[in-house]
Amino acid sequence: MRWQNGRRTHQNQILSSTWLKVIHYSLRRTFYNIPTGPTQAAVRRQLAEDEAKDLTEGQDFALHDKVSPSVLIATGLELEAEQCVICFSSYLNHLSCFRRSLRTEAGRLWEHALDRQKTKLLLRSNALQRKIDAWSRIQLLYCPSVARLRSSLATEITRTINPYDIPLWLPSQIKGQAIVSRHLQQIEWKLRLAQAYEALDTLRHHLQVRAYLYKFKDRFVRGQGANTRARNAISGAQGKIDVAAAEYRAAYDALLVLGSILLEFEWKSKLLPLLPADIRDLSEAASGESEGRRTISWIWRTIPTEAAGPGTEDYLRESEFKNRLRSHEH
Repeated sequence: MRWQNGRRTHQNQILSSTWLKVIHYSLRRTFYNIPTGPTQAAVRRQLAEDEAKDLTEGQDFALHDKVSPSVLIATGLELEAEQCVICFSSYLNHLSCFRRSLRTEAGRLWEHALDRQKTKLLLRSNALQRKIDAWSRIQLLYCPSVARLRSSLATEITRTINPYDIPLWLPSQIKGQAIVSRHLQQIEWKLRLAQAYEALDTLRHHLQVRAYLYKFKDRFVRGQGANTRARNAISGAQGKIDVAAAEYRAAYDALLVLGSILLEFEWKSKLLPLLPADIRDLSEAASGESEGRRTISWIWRTIPTEAAGPGTEDYLRESEFKNRLRSHEH
């Protein structure tokens, strides 16, 4: 019996290491290697260089000695993302990163939860509240009209607002309710555009990872334990897909508001509204499509050839050829 238990443990370790290799291999088998659009890091660097140039020319727009306008907006976007904080889940001695909304975690906390769980949630909420308070005080320097919006919100809502429900009143969220500097709107526009492209890259990446995990599970995984681990890995990939989709939709909504103010409309030819039917793999058909009428989601048609990884162009050609062949057969 002891020998059988040891053998079973050894087999589980082999399966665990195999799944880790599959996940890492899937991450390397991505269909793009370089970003398909501007990145937030590149935009922040460009904004910092512009501010340095203004300083040398004696045109400093900063009202705070440590927080410039670009730092203010970038920090606001980070706080918005922190309201949907990053957590880590242990999976077979491997840390897989996914985002869990603080609001969702608070909703899952039931009446008889352990003190340890309640303490963890309260500490995270308190830390987020302090960050928002510090950021809001600096925000008033660049946008004093936000004070009126906060006071009106305080009079309308009598209950205590949770930190994850506090509106940050970024330029895209004000929507004409108060006067905002055009310079701040342009900064958020650039950062939101990069955020949308990065979210699309992440979405495509994890869609391919999920597709590969499904194929590996169907071909090689046998047994209850192995199937459980396979489903957990697929659920983790699905969670990252949902987060990337939500991040893209938030960036897209902000671009709609800022684009109408700044008269920026060219981006609409490349970035489209993301519907649930659009979130699918290259080989996955949309709901209601027949085998011979299968189409590719628009999220895969926004990848330029130079930004694609090796084999992407051949894969797209093969998929298109198969679709045409099915249509002729039917």
